[in-house]
Amino acid sequence: MSKPDPRIPAMLELAELKFRIDDDGDAIVVISGWEEGRSQTVFISSRTYTYDDQEFREVFSPAYTGELPTAKVLPESVTSHGLI
Repeated sequence: MSKPDPRIPAMLELAELKFRIDDDGDAIVVISGWEEGRSQTVFISSRTYTYDDQEFREVFSPAYTGELPTAKVLPESVTSHGLI
């Protein structure tokens, strides 16, 4: 298990967000409580990058998790190009 950047847990605890650290040292936050019982999973990378004098890290979240819609509801341009 990689060590997380210690700033990540500190900031998430300060924001009173529940999180866990994965084997790569990245944080995973699940935000719930929205309508229809939906939730959003957010991944916060422990690794940072620099550009000039700025430090960056990746923060991302899947837009959808679940069954893919049937081909009948997807545009032909998507299904014909093998994008699913």
